[in-house]
Amino acid sequence: MSSFTSPPNPQSLSSALNTAIATIETDAIAATVLLSSVASKVASLSLFSEGEDLTDVSTESIRFLLLPFYLAKAKTNVPEINPTLRLGNISNAESLYIIWLSKALDMGGGEGGDEGIISQEDVGVVKRLVDGGGEGGEDSLIVVTREAKIRRFKEQKEAEQAMETIKARLDRRKRLGVETGDVFEGSDEETLLRDLYIKEMKRAAVEAIEDLGSFGRELEMLKMQAEFEKRRAAGDHPPTPHPGSDGRAPPPHSKMETTTITKSNINEFVFKAQQLKSGVFRPGWNLPTMSLEELGEIEYRDAMERAEQQKEAEELNKGKARRYEYIVRDGLEDNHDLVDASAEEDRKWDDFKDQNKRGWGNKKADVGDRNF
Repeated sequence: MSSFTSPPNPQSLSSALNTAIATIETDAIAATVLLSSVASKVASLSLFSEGEDLTDVSTESIRFLLLPFYLAKAKTNVPEINPTLRLGNISNAESLYIIWLSKALDMGGGEGGDEGIISQEDVGVVKRLVDGGGEGGEDSLIVVTREAKIRRFKEQKEAEQAMETIKARLDRRKRLGVETGDVFEGSDEETLLRDLYIKEMKRAAVEAIEDLGSFGRELEMLKMQAEFEKRRAAGDHPPTPHPGSDGRAPPPHSKMETTTITKSNINEFVFKAQQLKSGVFRPGWNLPTMSLEELGEIEYRDAMERAEQQKEAEELNKGKARRYEYIVRDGLEDNHDLVDASAEEDRKWDDFKDQNKRGWGNKKADVGDRNF
């Protein structure tokens, strides 16, 4: 799949990383394969060392620190119906998120006295996650509160707005033809790129914490579904409890209604069982019986029929006595007999208007008791 030269260089890897990030939402499987390939090549280059700070990482390499985060996003977006496979994807994403947050925690804050990649309010949460290893203990759980979600949402939006501002400045430099090393609007291109990548890391830290907070319930449900599928595939069904099987005597004088299946009524029960089974995955709403194209053709055909009927009715009414304005509209004002007959229709219309003033009748203002 990869077309990189050997040995790989950071420029080609950066281009591949951008391509993979752009396809996470549209094709998560292809993005996962490409991100895994980029991660293996980055590991072969040994771009990062143990114990180094963010200031020790070059600008062109700093974005590769986000590889575990984007791999986790891609695995989370992989469409999977099988609960066992989905459980594996979410578990892998959980581990990758923790790896990314651990790196963000070790790399420390920004540069020049700037705040850290992870906000001070979440440092303790991330430390508990890293120490717990994501194994589900109480120390590794994220307490999702309304205040925390609002704060993280604001932090994410602030980082995104800052990224948009930096991208606009970079585009302006490119349009004006400013050289890479030249200082324009107080910064050179490398400083802007470095600031952009750090803001991207801050946004990624917030998203990772939020996603980990939402994994708990889904993982629990997926584990139950996977266990159920495993037992069903093995033919292991839970035994049906019998009265007194737990050592306790059945309740006295129980009057539970029972149904006996005999040869005469077995077909009825088989039919009911099949009927219930066929309706398990049936949606609770009425499914469409035709496509939008078919509906459009029907509506168009009905509209044409109505137009034809209206045209025929107008043709039939042309010779009848009508109000003078309609006779003029049809160009029949030279027909003296029709014009004389229309005078009676106009008088009737004037009488009707005199007896029924404009605005009379049932209106919203007249509804209810006027005393209230």
